Amino acid sequence: MKNYLIATVLFLSFFISSLLLQSSVTALENANSKIARLENLIKENPNNAQAYEELGATYSDLKRDQDAINAYKKAVELNPNNSDNYHNLSLLHSIIKNYPEAVRYEKETLRLAPYNSQAHMFLGFLYNKTNEFPEAIASLQEAIKLNPHPIINWETLIQA
Repeated sequence: MKNYLIATVLFLSFFISSLLLQSSVTALENANSKIARLENLIKENPNNAQAYEELGATYSDLKRDQDAINAYKKAVELNPNNSDNYHNLSLLHSIIKNYPEAVRYEKETLRLAPYNSQAHMFLGFLYNKTNEFPEAIASLQEAIKLNPHPIINWETLIQA
């Protein structure tokens, strides 16, 4: 009976691992297919800011941070009034620990969307990373003023 249970557990473990691997392969194939589709759209219309935005998001999902940065920079060049693209650039620069660039892009986010409490909060986090503590406090205070009851896990933000 014991050997049967061990064999069953091993079989189920193998089966679940196979499903997870297949799921990962399928997701990668879908992402690569989406990239090819977006690159074709861009080839047809090089001024398609939305295609660059989607390309940036897809690259970001694949952890291809520099490719995502390049795509979002092109989206910003084509549509400089979309605050989301600046915020995405800020997030990506934060991921690669280029905090001065992340600050620069988050300031652009706030230039376009001054009442975005999450952007103020993120800028406070970035200022903390660059040891600009008075600016960090001011940004976090502004975030709280704009949204006194945010839904956030403060412990996660403090530990980041």
